[in-house]
Amino acid sequence: MQQSKELKRFILKIIKHSIRLSVESLKNLTVKIDRLRALFVLSSYPGVGRKRLSSVLDVGEGYVRNIIGSLKRDGLVREDRVGNFLTSRGKAVVRSISDHLVAHFDFNVAGFQNSKAVLVKGLSEHIKMGLEERDAAIRMGATGALIITCSGGNFWFPGLVNLSDANPELVQSIKGQIKMDEKDVVIITWSKSAKDSERGALNAAIEILEKTGKISALI
Repeated sequence: MQQSKELKRFILKIIKHSIRLSVESLKNLTVKIDRLRALFVLSSYPGVGRKRLSSVLDVGEGYVRNIIGSLKRDGLVREDRVGNFLTSRGKAVVRSISDHLVAHFDFNVAGFQNSKAVLVKGLSEHIKMGLEERDAAIRMGATGALIITCSGGNFWFPGLVNLSDANPELVQSIKGQIKMDEKDVVIITWSKSAKDSERGALNAAIEILEKTGKISALI
């Protein structure tokens, strides 16, 4: 009886430890994604202040202070009385990232709340069924995600459906907003908050890029 109780306590301890590690891992991943979001904002709006950056990213000013601090320590951002700017190194990092992915946070598809999109260039061969990427998006708060590849001049749900035939309206909506070339992948996410849609789309894109080792060293 005593051994049974000790075994239960041991199992409970292991479970609590696993949960704690999972929470910490998700927290670190969120910071990684938000660093990337901040770099994109600073690239588009040089000199943006913390308050404005906090509003655009939809996070607290204290959290933004920590994000900016980490980017400054890595030599990617400099701060002066005017606001925050990318350093030469920061600009080079954004250019390198943009060689592989393009964020389309002004993307909109009817029927999808706060829809966002990220284009991943030329890596459709790394997509199997799109389930890993969908799960990566949902893990960061997205309600759902569509993983769409371009092959043979058509858009596809990987390994399943020729979207150009099944849903030409969606294809036309995508083409009207995003230029997709052969072997490109577009990730479309939606959520109750734009922040979670952005985080989800970027995490799914990073899921693809990390298979190639193209992004880990950058962010």
